[in-house]
Amino acid sequence: MEPGFPCPLTAGDFPPRGGADPLPPARDATDFYRLEVVKEGPRVAFSINGLLLFEWRDSSAKVLGGGRIGFRQMAPLRAAYRNLVVAKL
Repeated sequence: MEPGFPCPLTAGDFPPRGGADPLPPARDATDFYRLEVVKEGPRVAFSINGLLLFEWRDSSAKVLGGGRIGFRQMAPLRAAYRNLVVAKL
């Protein structure tokens, strides 16, 4: 697996790099997107509007079972969030 960026879910393992951006430029967006991040045991999956963009499995012996979430936006990204739900699976 090609190293990407350090994953805060593990003690130093690396998830794969992201692929091509499936979203159009912000000026062409007509509605909000449904983002879904699922963390279930060692599995993490990220989808936009039901399209699975990546799925990753933590291979470390110390998988985190809880903690905090955060959003990271890189400039010049402009984003607005609504209807945030955090639920136990």
